[in-house]
Amino acid sequence: MKPIERVATSLIAFGVVLHTYEHAVEAEWFSVVFWLWSLSPYIVATIILVRFRHAHAATGALAVPVLLDLMTFVSVFVSPQGSTAGLAMLFTPLWDLLVFVPLGAAVGRWVRNRSNADAL
Repeated sequence: MKPIERVATSLIAFGVVLHTYEHAVEAEWFSVVFWLWSLSPYIVATIILVRFRHAHAATGALAVPVLLDLMTFVSVFVSPQGSTAGLAMLFTPLWDLLVFVPLGAAVGRWVRNRSNADAL
């Protein structure tokens, strides 16, 4: 396994562990649908990695969502600032799927293509 594939796999594993912990331990109730919704950026990255074999794109796709998920975890479970802090758990995957995953995947592919062009 190449190093970039290890990075992509590690980011996917991190997301699965974080969201499984959030929903199984920290949340008051467990919903499979809500858990899958929070995992949706990681599912998309897994498809990019396994089906299309683009490790750079998968890594780029998860660069920002991992940080957003960590910030959301802290703002919801560690130090919530208000009664509506939990709404971030609904909207973070939406922003990830609509903006950050496609943009990050495009940047990851550009980096891969650019590094291959430099090797020629």
